[in-house]
Amino acid sequence: MNEKEISEIRRRFRADKSNITHVRGCYVNEKQEIVSQFDQPLSLLPQEECENMLSVLRRTLSGTLGKNLIEIPFTTAQVIDSDEHRLLMALRDSKLTDEEAVRMFFEKVIASYRPEGTYLILLANDTYDVPYRAKDGETLEDYLDKNIFAEAKSETAEPDETDMQGFEKFLERYKATLPVEKSAVETLK
Repeated sequence: MNEKEISEIRRRFRADKSNITHVRGCYVNEKQEIVSQFDQPLSLLPQEECENMLSVLRRTLSGTLGKNLIEIPFTTAQVIDSDEHRLLMALRDSKLTDEEAVRMFFEKVIASYRPEGTYLILLANDTYDVPYRAKDGETLEDYLDKNIFAEAKSETAEPDETDMQGFEKFLERYKATLPVEKSAVETLK
């Protein structure tokens, strides 16, 4: 990676530019043991907590290559056909829901990284979309509207009142558990 690519990723760690669906992490003690783990969908976090999580992710990319940022080189053989590549692809393809792949990733990092003291390993799932524009200036949206969905019919479905009430009850119960979760996090600090 170069500084330009790192800057682009930093920009993605902002609420208005992020497509991060959730973050996984594990806290490792001085003995290289996992003390705690978390799996947090960002969409379920209150705005302030979401912004705090994105701020932590931004700080992981602070500094410069070779100083605070460690570049891990991969040989062509490692990228083409290796356990490391398959593990990274499993993490990407599962959007961090493959428990075994996440566990293996954490273990590989712990086995190969030996800092002094405790540390946190973070994984974030993001979808990066590059806007498409053809040579003639036509956007992907225009192309899809004219060529793919031109004959498509759409209808708007109205929500069912019972479903809406059930969701509201679920949301109230979920919000009621947030202070308990916050207290648990504070206790672990």
